Amino acid sequence: ETVTCTFNDKLLEGAISIHKTDTKGNDVAGAKFTATASDGTTVYNFPDTDASGNACVENLPFDTYTVAETAAPPGYTKDTSTQQVTVNSAGTCASGATPAANDFVDVPLSDIQVNFRDGGSGKTSATSITCDNTTGTGSDTPATGWDASHTVTGVEVDPSPLTIHCTITIDP
Repeated sequence: ETVTCTFNDKLLEGAISIHKTDTKGNDVAGAKFTATASDGTTVYNFPDTDASGNACVENLPFDTYTVAETAAPPGYTKDTSTQQVTVNSAGTCASGATPAANDFVDVPLSDIQVNFRDGGSGKTSATSITCDNTTGTGSDTPATGWDASHTVTGVEVDPSPLTIHCTITIDP
């Protein structure tokens, strides 16, 4: 008599956890991440980071994944680094997730605006307003009620603290 045995192995799956901070070590909520499998085509989306800066994705086959931030929350720059995370043990987000080796770190952004207006004599004007040591996008469109303005949005405050000097050239 012949006996046929069938074995059904359950595919072991793991999880990856990440942590998101800013340059001062504060937890950052709302960042988006993906984990891309070694085949380069299989992508797993993390939920947005929570208020504690954490996110986790589970039900991952054992593999080495490239984890990358795909979108920073408003007011931050995106961390452009990637991390390789090898999932080789069973786990879930509740227990046993493989953590990324390092936190992903975003730089907070700031906006600055420097304004000039004549004090009432009608005899002074600003011929230029410039600011050094800034990143971001500049505009010289005067703010409402001002004769001249220089606005820079998206200033990266890294390293912190950041000193910015602005010069207003006034023609009396």
